[in-house]
Amino acid sequence: MVRRRLIIGLILLILLISFMVYSSQEYYHNDLQYKRYTQLFDDPGALNNTVLSFSAIIQSVDTTNQTLQVFLKTDPFEFPTVEISTRNLKAQSLKQGDQIDVIGVVHGKGLITASQLWLVEPWEPAAVYVRSLLAIPFIAYLFLSTWMLDTSTWFFDRRKKHV
Repeated sequence: MVRRRLIIGLILLILLISFMVYSSQEYYHNDLQYKRYTQLFDDPGALNNTVLSFSAIIQSVDTTNQTLQVFLKTDPFEFPTVEISTRNLKAQSLKQGDQIDVIGVVHGKGLITASQLWLVEPWEPAAVYVRSLLAIPFIAYLFLSTWMLDTSTWFFDRRKKHV
Protein backbone atom coordinates (compact mmCIF):
# COMPACT_ATOMS: atom_id res chain seq x y z
CA MET A 1 0.00 0.00 0.00
CA VAL A 2 2.82 2.39 0.89
CA ARG A 3 4.66 1.57 -2.34
CA ARG A 4 1.51 2.16 -4.37
CA ARG A 5 1.06 5.62 -2.81
CA LEU A 6 4.73 6.41 -3.40
CA ILE A 7 4.55 5.38 -7.05
CA ILE A 8 1.34 7.36 -7.62
CA GLY A 9 2.86 10.37 -5.86
CA LEU A 10 6.02 10.22 -8.00
CA ILE A 11 3.98 9.88 -11.20
CA LEU A 12 1.84 12.88 -10.24
CA LEU A 13 4.94 14.91 -9.33
CA ILE A 14 6.64 14.09 -12.65
CA LEU A 15 3.42 14.94 -14.50
CA LEU A 16 3.13 18.26 -12.66
CA ILE A 17 6.74 19.20 -13.38
CA SER A 18 6.36 18.29 -17.07
CA PHE A 19 3.24 20.48 -17.32
CA MET A 20 5.08 23.36 -15.67
CA VAL A 21 8.03 23.06 -18.08
CA TYR A 22 5.72 22.87 -21.10
CA SER A 23 3.72 25.86 -19.88
CA SER A 24 6.78 28.02 -19.34
CA GLN A 25 8.16 27.16 -22.79
CA GLU A 26 4.93 27.83 -24.66
CA TYR A 27 3.78 30.92 -22.75
CA TYR A 28 5.43 33.61 -24.88
CA HIS A 29 4.67 31.86 -28.16
CA ASN A 30 0.93 32.07 -27.44
CA ASP A 31 0.83 35.49 -25.74
CA LEU A 32 -1.17 37.87 -27.96
CA GLN A 33 0.65 41.02 -26.77
CA TYR A 34 4.07 39.45 -27.42
CA LYS A 35 2.94 38.40 -30.92
CA ARG A 36 1.86 41.96 -31.69
CA TYR A 37 5.16 43.40 -30.45
CA THR A 38 7.21 41.04 -32.60
CA GLN A 39 4.91 41.65 -35.56
CA LEU A 40 5.35 45.41 -35.12
CA PHE A 41 9.07 45.08 -35.79
CA ASP A 42 9.21 42.04 -38.08
CA ASP A 43 6.26 42.75 -40.39
CA PRO A 44 4.95 46.29 -39.74
CA GLY A 45 2.73 46.28 -42.83
CA ALA A 46 0.42 43.73 -41.22
CA LEU A 47 -0.32 46.10 -38.31
CA ASN A 48 -0.65 49.26 -40.42
CA ASN A 49 -3.54 51.45 -39.17
CA THR A 50 -4.10 49.11 -36.22
CA VAL A 51 -4.82 50.37 -32.71
CA LEU A 52 -2.25 49.09 -30.23
CA SER A 53 -2.02 49.60 -26.48
CA PHE A 54 1.22 49.17 -24.56
CA SER A 55 3.38 50.35 -21.68
CA ALA A 56 6.64 52.10 -22.48
CA ILE A 57 9.55 53.91 -20.88
CA ILE A 58 10.59 57.23 -22.40
CA GLN A 59 14.11 57.29 -23.80
CA SER A 60 14.06 60.85 -25.18
CA VAL A 61 11.61 63.72 -25.67
CA ASP A 62 11.66 65.97 -28.75
CA THR A 63 9.49 69.02 -27.99
CA THR A 64 10.01 70.72 -31.35
CA ASN A 65 8.68 67.80 -33.42
CA GLN A 66 6.37 66.65 -30.59
CA THR A 67 7.66 63.10 -30.65
CA LEU A 68 8.85 60.63 -28.05
CA GLN A 69 11.46 57.92 -28.45
CA VAL A 70 10.37 55.05 -26.20
CA PHE A 71 11.11 51.38 -25.74
CA LEU A 72 8.31 48.92 -25.06
CA LYS A 73 8.15 47.63 -21.51
CA THR A 74 7.96 43.86 -21.35
CA ASP A 75 9.64 42.02 -18.52
CA PRO A 76 11.75 39.31 -20.13
CA PHE A 77 12.29 40.93 -23.55
CA GLU A 78 13.72 44.15 -24.93
CA PHE A 79 12.39 45.59 -28.15
CA PRO A 80 13.90 48.34 -30.34
CA THR A 81 12.85 51.95 -29.79
CA VAL A 82 9.58 53.24 -31.18
CA GLU A 83 8.79 56.81 -32.20
CA ILE A 84 5.49 58.11 -30.88
CA SER A 85 3.93 61.24 -32.35
CA THR A 86 2.07 63.31 -29.74
CA ARG A 87 0.88 66.17 -31.97
CA ASN A 88 -2.62 66.57 -30.51
CA LEU A 89 -1.70 65.59 -26.93
CA LYS A 90 -0.05 67.69 -24.25
CA ALA A 91 3.25 65.96 -23.50
CA GLN A 92 5.37 68.90 -22.28
CA SER A 93 5.61 67.55 -18.73
CA LEU A 94 7.10 64.22 -19.81
CA LYS A 95 10.80 63.58 -19.30
CA GLN A 96 13.32 60.82 -19.85
CA GLY A 97 12.75 57.73 -17.69
CA ASP A 98 9.01 58.26 -17.19
CA GLN A 99 6.77 55.24 -17.59
CA ILE A 100 3.72 55.79 -19.80
CA ASP A 101 0.73 53.83 -21.05
CA VAL A 102 -0.16 54.53 -24.67
CA ILE A 103 -3.04 53.77 -26.98
CA GLY A 104 -2.10 54.63 -30.54
CA VAL A 105 -2.36 53.83 -34.23
CA VAL A 106 0.57 52.09 -35.96
CA HIS A 107 1.94 53.79 -39.10
CA GLY A 108 4.83 51.73 -40.44
CA LYS A 109 7.86 50.27 -38.72
CA GLY A 110 8.27 51.81 -35.29
CA LEU A 111 6.01 54.82 -35.96
CA ILE A 112 2.93 55.27 -33.79
CA THR A 113 0.52 58.19 -33.48
CA ALA A 114 -0.75 58.37 -29.92
CA SER A 115 -4.48 58.86 -29.40
CA GLN A 116 -4.30 58.57 -25.59
CA LEU A 117 -1.33 58.80 -23.28
CA TRP A 118 -1.10 58.40 -19.49
CA LEU A 119 1.80 58.98 -17.18
CA VAL A 120 2.18 56.16 -14.65
CA GLU A 121 3.27 57.70 -11.38
CA PRO A 122 5.84 55.68 -9.41
CA TRP A 123 3.66 55.70 -6.29
CA GLU A 124 0.56 54.21 -7.99
CA PRO A 125 1.46 50.50 -7.61
CA ALA A 126 2.41 51.08 -3.96
CA ALA A 127 -0.94 52.80 -3.32
CA VAL A 128 -2.75 49.55 -4.13
CA TYR A 129 -0.89 47.77 -1.35
CA VAL A 130 -1.45 50.58 1.15
CA ARG A 131 -5.19 50.57 0.45
CA SER A 132 -5.24 46.79 0.82
CA LEU A 133 -3.65 47.05 4.27
CA LEU A 134 -6.76 48.85 5.51
CA ALA A 135 -8.81 45.69 4.97
CA ILE A 136 -6.68 43.54 7.29
CA PRO A 137 -8.12 44.83 10.61
CA PHE A 138 -11.65 44.46 9.26
CA ILE A 139 -11.03 40.86 8.19
CA ALA A 140 -9.33 40.10 11.54
CA TYR A 141 -12.38 41.47 13.39
CA LEU A 142 -14.76 39.32 11.35
CA PHE A 143 -12.62 36.23 11.90
CA LEU A 144 -12.14 36.75 15.63
CA SER A 145 -15.80 37.54 16.19
CA THR A 146 -16.68 34.12 14.75
CA TRP A 147 -13.74 32.01 15.94
CA MET A 148 -11.90 31.76 19.25
CA LEU A 149 -8.38 30.41 19.86
CA ASP A 150 -8.29 27.54 22.35
CA THR A 151 -4.81 27.81 23.88
CA SER A 152 -4.89 24.31 25.38
CA THR A 153 -5.09 22.63 21.95
CA TRP A 154 -3.94 25.56 19.80
CA PHE A 155 -6.95 25.24 17.50
CA PHE A 156 -9.63 27.72 16.57
CA ASP A 157 -13.12 26.82 17.79
CA ARG A 158 -16.36 28.40 16.69
CA ARG A 159 -17.78 30.81 19.27
CA LYS A 160 -21.12 30.03 20.88
CA LYS A 161 -24.00 32.14 19.68
CA HIS A 162 -25.49 34.48 22.28
CA VAL A 163 -29.10 33.42 22.71
